[in-house]
Amino acid sequence: MPLVGRWPGGSRPSFIPDIVKPFIHAVVRATEEPVLNALVANEDMTGRDGNFVPALPKGWLKRTFGAA
Repeated sequence: MPLVGRWPGGSRPSFIPDIVKPFIHAVVRATEEPVLNALVANEDMTGRDGNFVPALPKGWLKRTFGAA
């Protein structure tokens, strides 16, 4: 839903992207590393009712995300 007409003056204030953008980048950077760590540290797992999930292949992860 466009923000036009929802702000006084009819358009979104230009200061919002400048303030929010660094915060969004910080959140992405803070989230990216734990997700990649979880992918690399994965192991085969057998869960409830014998459901088996194999670990992601380390070679594929290295090719896909690059070496650290």
